[in-house]
Amino acid sequence: MKIIRVALATSDLHSLLHKSIYLSSNKDLSLKAFLLSKKQLQDGSFGKPIASKSFSGPCVAEMKNDVLTIGSDINDIFSFPRSVLQNTGTLLPVFLIKAESDKIFIGEHAASSKLYSGELMIIANDKKIRPILYCPLELYVQSVLHGEMPADYHIEAIKCQAVCARNYGLYPRVDHSSDSCDVCDSYQCCQCFAGLSEEANSSYKVASQATSGEVLVYKNEPVLALFSSCGGGHTENYEDCFSDWKTNQFPPTPIPYLRGVSEDIANKQIKQVIDEKDLKILWNMTKPPTADAWGRQFRWSISLSNRELESQIHNNVMSLLNQKDVTPFVVSPSSGVFGEILSLEVLKRGVGGTIITLKISTSKGDWKFTKELVIRNLFQMPNIQLTRLKSAKFYFDQIRDKHDQLIKLNIYGLGWGHGVGLQQVGAEGFARLGKNYTQILAHYYTETSIAKI
Repeated sequence: MKIIRVALATSDLHSLLHKSIYLSSNKDLSLKAFLLSKKQLQDGSFGKPIASKSFSGPCVAEMKNDVLTIGSDINDIFSFPRSVLQNTGTLLPVFLIKAESDKIFIGEHAASSKLYSGELMIIANDKKIRPILYCPLELYVQSVLHGEMPADYHIEAIKCQAVCARNYGLYPRVDHSSDSCDVCDSYQCCQCFAGLSEEANSSYKVASQATSGEVLVYKNEPVLALFSSCGGGHTENYEDCFSDWKTNQFPPTPIPYLRGVSEDIANKQIKQVIDEKDLKILWNMTKPPTADAWGRQFRWSISLSNRELESQIHNNVMSLLNQKDVTPFVVSPSSGVFGEILSLEVLKRGVGGTIITLKISTSKGDWKFTKELVIRNLFQMPNIQLTRLKSAKFYFDQIRDKHDQLIKLNIYGLGWGHGVGLQQVGAEGFARLGKNYTQILAHYYTETSIAKI
């Protein structure tokens, strides 16, 4: 049975390291304690435990006084003896915890815990812990479906997501080997792994079983199955939205099967390359002829006052500059100062209309921002609970006063997410039109086919 090792992120998705982890089950739990090298962690070769114990009831795992400990409100269940830890060298204290029922609730506290299936590994990491779930592949797929796609979607659309989830679990974009896992559960990094849903699990189980062991391949090699919520009428080329994971180079080497495609369903009414004029036409159509136009994610708008822009964008720019992996995509003027906003201009778009480079002219010089996620994050507005723009596929109206000063920015956007690969709302639209999952996947991933692992 293929196992996927999933690192569980903190609730804010900012880290894989936790202060503590809450655990519970409706059956007894068993604990095994190990001292392992980093190589053993990566290989999954645990060997013989230094201790084993069974227990029941809710408990908390944490680093207490620099010792990996698991305990309840009443007493400690197990702590590594200091006499053992003093002679470990480079070995790390590790717990392996399993429930008799194979079902275990895990969370940062009781109220936030989710139901999972599999064994939980907890690794001591300085003064924090790293929880990693060992989950059977098909249950992993079902948990991703729970997090990524509504249970009432058409079964052919859910099958599409099941194949993509399996691909990504086995062949992720990000190398997590240094974290002793295959993937993490954060949609900001890998894909959403939301645990098991007892109520809505039937359709997810059907989709997983119907596609069991199936993966997408291109020239007999497994593909990077990127996906997002809604393409807004047209998907994007990989190299127009992502940088190379290892080098951060942008644009990266193009991926032949991740090409932008139209979601037109009415005899090629939607162009193969979308410019700003096309975006305006599509946004203003009453019934756009696309597979994804039915979804609430298809179009959106937001209006920002000059006061909101001035108060937040300067702070957002400084925040972006403080992120090592983002700094290369923010080009400042010689002054290095973000002044009063004078105007905004799109310098480059992808084939689907997503903005690749945005220029903001200020009183202190011109700033340039590159990559869709950087541009989306630029417009974070906490005061109106806007964490980022839904997509970078937008156009805008710049409203000015009689002195030609910018007083308002009206933004009109299409789609939700980066727009590369499978589009969940579009997949549902195609399924409603009678397409099966193999046909839908072939549409979104150019010249690919399905193979069994």
